[in-house]
Amino acid sequence: MKLIKENKVVSIIVICIALIVLTLLIVGKFDEVLTFLFAAFILVGTGILSIAIPLFLISSGIGLYCLPIIVGIYRKHSNLAPIVLVNLFLGVSVIGWIIALTWSFSDNTK
Repeated sequence: MKLIKENKVVSIIVICIALIVLTLLIVGKFDEVLTFLFAAFILVGTGILSIAIPLFLISSGIGLYCLPIIVGIYRKHSNLAPIVLVNLFLGVSVIGWIIALTWSFSDNTK
């Protein structure tokens, strides 16, 4: 039973790492991808996962939730304020988050 729980934790960590790497690649931060992966391997290797896992999951969730805002800032979107408001107030529903993410990728940039 313990092996099954450990496999679930490892798969959640791998999914979170993949989401963060994908986010960094979308916004073109290739150097940060290498730095992040190096830091993730150090955390796994030192055995402090009991502290790192919750912090990693929380930060991954916040980063994923703020992805429309990050993309809007990086692309210098002219409607950044409405994107932020839609993401903050309607992003809790998946539909609001998808609308904000789609809007942040639109061609309305400065």
